[in-house]
Amino acid sequence: MSADRIGLLYLAAQNLRRRPARSAVSVLGVVLATATLFAVLLGLFGARRSATIGLERLGADLLVVPAEHRHETQEALLMGAPTSFYMDGSLEERVRAIPGVKQASGQIFIETLESAACCTGRVFVVAFDPQTDFTILPWLSTALKRPLRDDEVVVGRFILPLVGEKVKYYGREFTIAGKLYRTGTGIDETVFMTRQAAHEMAEVSKTRATRPLDIPPGAVSAILVRLQPDADPAAVAAAIEKLAPGLSVIARDEVSRTVAEGYARAVEWVLIAAGAALLTSLLMVAVLFMAIVTERRRELGLLRAMGASRHSVLSLILAEAVLLSLTGGAVGVAVGAGAFILYEDLIRQTLQIPYIWPAVWQLALLVAGSLLAAALVGLVAAGYPAARAATLEPYAAIRTGE
Repeated sequence: MSADRIGLLYLAAQNLRRRPARSAVSVLGVVLATATLFAVLLGLFGARRSATIGLERLGADLLVVPAEHRHETQEALLMGAPTSFYMDGSLEERVRAIPGVKQASGQIFIETLESAACCTGRVFVVAFDPQTDFTILPWLSTALKRPLRDDEVVVGRFILPLVGEKVKYYGREFTIAGKLYRTGTGIDETVFMTRQAAHEMAEVSKTRATRPLDIPPGAVSAILVRLQPDADPAAVAAAIEKLAPGLSVIARDEVSRTVAEGYARAVEWVLIAAGAALLTSLLMVAVLFMAIVTERRRELGLLRAMGASRHSVLSLILAEAVLLSLTGGAVGVAVGAGAFILYEDLIRQTLQIPYIWPAVWQLALLVAGSLLAAALVGLVAAGYPAARAATLEPYAAIRTGE
């Protein structure tokens, strides 16, 4: 940065310090607008990343479920909302035989009982087949170097009991054999056991649970499908839906897109408020700099009389505006991030979205974008006052400014 530019920025900063209260009031709108915009984008990026990571770790390209339970399945996968439903388990082999399908593994969804002596708590339980599984065991945070036993479970990151502790569901005790990596989705609040264990638990529940668990023999709730690298997902999905009436196929990309669209709809009014705050702050900064130029006519006239060019005067006013709005933008980013951290759980639960923080490069992009938006507000707002200041005739400005 040249000495001239450093001097210009220093002079601009000094001018703003001469009226600290007025500068603070003017910057408030930029703070509110930037904080709102940053917090909303933080939520959007995090929700989308969470869905993408969760579904990538789930490892399935397609999920086959009964059509009437399509929405419940997405809620269970994304938010861990407990649910139970069943379909014909023989479909698993038929799905596996479709060209383009690399792997298929059936899972049973079980909703445990709440506040009952038979159960540790109400959670979403997924029973899987270790022989065909490609979605659960690869994501254990500590590798289980042996097969999962039927008296053991692996659990998501947010399930409270630790590895080695006991949990009880439908009157049957299980030992926690491992925990999965955090995904930011409902997987973090899900318990996983073998399908054999689920059927044994159902048998035990007839005598030990306040309400018996009934799992139809051979039934599954969903079939997770991994495709061959060259397979066409749409074509495979169409072939699967022809296997039986009432089947529905959910694509991985569709879930991620649904999360982002749902979040965008939920915060639409917040974005409108952020836009209104930006517009208001733009008008406030514009009014402020119109007043500054009028108030400092004599000073600006003297600058011109001492040899300052029109471009120098223009740059000085614009530098003050950009400094003011950038300061507001920086404070707004800090306020937006702090508010989001403080209310993250409330936002997640209210909007029913999965969440994991954006990657570092995404955070950097968000901060840079927010500061750029704040700087543009200053530039646009001060454009006209700066142009007026640059066209002042030195003599007339000194006389009228006295």
